[in-house]
Amino acid sequence: MKLKFYGTAAAEGIPAPFCTCKVCEHARAFGGKNIRTRHLSTIDDDIQMDIGPDFFWHTVHNGLDAMRIRHLILTHSHGDHMDKLWINNRAHPYSLTGAQRINLVAGKKVLDVLETSLEKSFEQIAADPVIAVPFERIALDENTFVTAMPARHHRSQNDAMIYLIERGGKKLLYAHDTGLFHQEATDFLAGKDIDAATLDCTGTYLGAGGEHMDFSGCEEMVKRLKANGALKPDAKIIVNHYSHGGGANHDEIDMEAKKRGWYASYDTFEIEI
Repeated sequence: MKLKFYGTAAAEGIPAPFCTCKVCEHARAFGGKNIRTRHLSTIDDDIQMDIGPDFFWHTVHNGLDAMRIRHLILTHSHGDHMDKLWINNRAHPYSLTGAQRINLVAGKKVLDVLETSLEKSFEQIAADPVIAVPFERIALDENTFVTAMPARHHRSQNDAMIYLIERGGKKLLYAHDTGLFHQEATDFLAGKDIDAATLDCTGTYLGAGGEHMDFSGCEEMVKRLKANGALKPDAKIIVNHYSHGGGANHDEIDMEAKKRGWYASYDTFEIEI
């Protein structure tokens, strides 16, 4: 199982266009891994996690092959994770040759929001909607299974999910966007022997409220998930989804991650699980 991160920032990106904080100014000055687009990643090149506003950039500059995607999994309906423009553009006449058919996996509220806001139908965008019911295991194909759990995020809509993704004997916990997990999710994951987890670290040093995590929150979740056997003792831990409001540039995030034996994602970072 290969996990590739294309976008690793929160909603405003880094540097945020209307901000001159030290993180944004550092990114403008030094570029490189400090430049971050909005959240998007892939698993084995055929599963895509979210589809944000920077999707087009990744297809032309970072090697994302949109026609290889067979399963699009949405975490929630915030615009930096679910850009309706790009979902709508799967249909004619935006695609003259026709997009490949995909499974569109999300909670019912997300699918309802999407269906009512698109100018095209699910059939026209060549998507088969798959409702992610919390704690119910979904078979995407004979080798791939997804289980959704409620995230602690977007409480006004109550539609955000984190996911356990299983493929070829490997298990990945995909936890964006969320604060500390609900107890029912932590309990559900007990004993799962997960190989890797990518965790919301929006707040890095300074915190980001109860609907995201920072390094201390990630530490707490790793502690809980190792104590109950959810994570293997040698599970790979990746932090992701950073905000400039967390107060840390890439080198600082990387240093903090390495202290803990973790990985700090950046745009185009990939890891084998």
